[in-house]
Amino acid sequence: MTVSPEARRYILDLARAEERPWHGVRLQVIPGCGGLRFILSLDDPRPGDTEITASELTILADPFSATFLDELVVDYSAEEDDLTFRHPDSFGSSC
Repeated sequence: MTVSPEARRYILDLARAEERPWHGVRLQVIPGCGGLRFILSLDDPRPGDTEITASELTILADPFSATFLDELVVDYSAEEDDLTFRHPDSFGSSC
């Protein structure tokens, strides 16, 4: 998993605003008709989680979501003021 410096800064800014203790950044991957949806949230480890470090951030992922970590790129879009996710398998599908 690659996290750009801009995305790291954005995540840390959100974490500071949260004002609660947290262990890492949880990545959740949800498959659907429009392709994969990626969600990041501040969280603590759960049984069965994979835990990696990317750009000095602790990344937590459930077993399914962990299968997408290797090729995932997280960046920040100033235009959208939000994170962007790129993965080779994030193409859309039909239902």
